[in-house]
Amino acid sequence: MLRTALSWVRLAEPVEFGHEANDPVRLVVALAARDAAAHTDAMAALARLLADPATTRALAGSARPGGTAPGPRGG
Repeated sequence: MLRTALSWVRLAEPVEFGHEANDPVRLVVALAARDAAAHTDAMAALARLLADPATTRALAGSARPGGTAPGPRGG
């Protein structure tokens, strides 16, 4: 692992996992971290991003591959 990274996938068909508050799931995030500290930092950055309604709207509304929203480090 050279660096910590996040990958976002917006599902074409939402998936139900049986969770009353979070279903259906439309966004999936993959996280690869160098170590435990980087994992914790990335999860904190992810939580901040998802707490912003404009960011979640941008992620949910990305209509094409390469559609972007600000990353944890602003890019």
